[in-house]
Amino acid sequence: MLERIKKERAKADNDKKTGEKIVKNRQNNKVKKMVIPVIDALKNAKESLTSQELLKKAGYPLDASIDQVETFFLDIRSALDEKKITRDRVGDEDVFKLVG
Repeated sequence: MLERIKKERAKADNDKKTGEKIVKNRQNNKVKKMVIPVIDALKNAKESLTSQELLKKAGYPLDASIDQVETFFLDIRSALDEKKITRDRVGDEDVFKLVG
């Protein structure tokens, strides 16, 4: 009986260690969402989007770094300068839509 308990404990320890490794591997292999240009995000959405919605649809993470946010706004500025998108003020939010 003592031998059986030792075997069960050893098996449980091995299963537990294997499970921990799997969890760690899953965390290290997170799929990174691909960032797309704001014009493509608006085309995919097929509707006007607020800046917050556009940020999300463009694939930026919720915890985007300052550099990522700056890239996002530079992309918006470029699209506005090229007259590919428009910006309207609705209440206290900017709303972006494709031209044409």
